[in-house]
Amino acid sequence: MVAIPSLIISLAVEEMASFAGLGEYYSLGVYTVSLIMSFSLLSAVMRKLLVSKGLTPSLSAKTYLDNKTIISSSFLKEMEKKLSKVKKEEEPERYIHLASMLGISYLQNAIVFQDKEMFMKALALKEDLEKFLKSHKIRPEARTIFEGFKSKLDQSKGKFK
Repeated sequence: MVAIPSLIISLAVEEMASFAGLGEYYSLGVYTVSLIMSFSLLSAVMRKLLVSKGLTPSLSAKTYLDNKTIISSSFLKEMEKKLSKVKKEEEPERYIHLASMLGISYLQNAIVFQDKEMFMKALALKEDLEKFLKSHKIRPEARTIFEGFKSKLDQSKGKFK
């Protein structure tokens, strides 16, 4: 998504360097540096935009849960607060994304503390999301995030029965 604009910017910078009379090696160096800088800058801007829209691909089916990492209660409360402010009908993808992140956080703490109550919260959230998904058309990216959460929850069921 940022590669083509970065390439165009770098080509323009390289062309300006050639036009300014810089030698071939300087021109190539300017091109390389501008490519790296523009790619980095555009990537950071794109990530910031995605984070602000709640569409970061931070959770997937490859998410690894362990028995050492603790999710702080302040983070959980912040996620709950964000989720409560989301208008489900207007932003269904954001709702799915935040709810899945909250669910995987509940699951992570359930594993660390062997806390059945946290596991039940994650399970209840999964069931709510399944009902929501049945009645709403959701983009594949949001569905993938939910599927990652669901698969981790299903894998962990044996630990809490």
